[in-house]
Amino acid sequence: MTGPQRRDNAELARVVLMEAVLGTAVAAGVDARAARVAEERATEERRQQQGRGATRGRREADHGAIGLTVFVCITILGPYLLGHFVIRRTLLLQPDSRVYEEQARGITDHWWADYFGGVTAILALLALFLLVRPWAFRRTEVGTGWAVAIFTLVVLVPLTIAQWHDAEEKTVTSLREGSFPHADRYLNCASYTFLAKDESGRPETWQVHLGSTKGTHPRNCNRADIYRGWRFTSAYDLGNGDEFTEEIEATSTDWNNAVTAPSSTVISQRKNGRIDPANLTVHLTTEADRRLVFTLTGGANGQFELR
Repeated sequence: MTGPQRRDNAELARVVLMEAVLGTAVAAGVDARAARVAEERATEERRQQQGRGATRGRREADHGAIGLTVFVCITILGPYLLGHFVIRRTLLLQPDSRVYEEQARGITDHWWADYFGGVTAILALLALFLLVRPWAFRRTEVGTGWAVAIFTLVVLVPLTIAQWHDAEEKTVTSLREGSFPHADRYLNCASYTFLAKDESGRPETWQVHLGSTKGTHPRNCNRADIYRGWRFTSAYDLGNGDEFTEEIEATSTDWNNAVTAPSSTVISQRKNGRIDPANLTVHLTTEADRRLVFTLTGGANGQFELR
């Protein structure tokens, strides 16, 4: 074998050896990479399993909170009490400034406003509970939280405010057209109710309540209180031991004859709708054969005449 042939064979051997070594290295690299990928996948699976295990308790709490919310809301009484005693003190159920007497707010008129106010607070707490905690592995619960939050803000809050405003408007009307419950708070000898109208023609109710002046004998009927709706306007005290006889005479420029009536009487216009309080004159007789005379509007301004 000549020298050049020997060199060619040696060169060929080196090439074959390098290819073999390179192939082995590439195979080893591929195997190492596959091993790393498999390890990373296994690590991720273990992390996912650990995350699901750790989240299981949160999801159980989510489901419990949702179930409790549904139960409380359908009981009706719970949300109503929450709205009546708590939410009424918030901006959601802001009182109308024209409502000057709390007792005039009827339970039935404000029932749905109080109920929806309570439901609004409960759903807001549920949405907060579902959304403030970690969102991982809680996709359904987080979606439920957003749905509850949007429903509360877009639907329930406007509905609650509208119901409250309607109820407050009814209360304002009741304060104008209703009668003050004088006998529930004070000694009441007699009461007279006048179905009248205000300056704009809206119905309103005037009353004259007879009772006792503070510090006098409980049975003395010596004080006349004038009310316009539920609002106290003025009073007149007889004094000198005199008392009212509990009978009333009413005259009006719109009537041909006077009306004489006993206690607990409702007096209304005979024609043309309700009484004009400026045109109606009240005569209250006393045991001493005197008369307290005043128009409804005049009495409201303290303009009395004792004859």
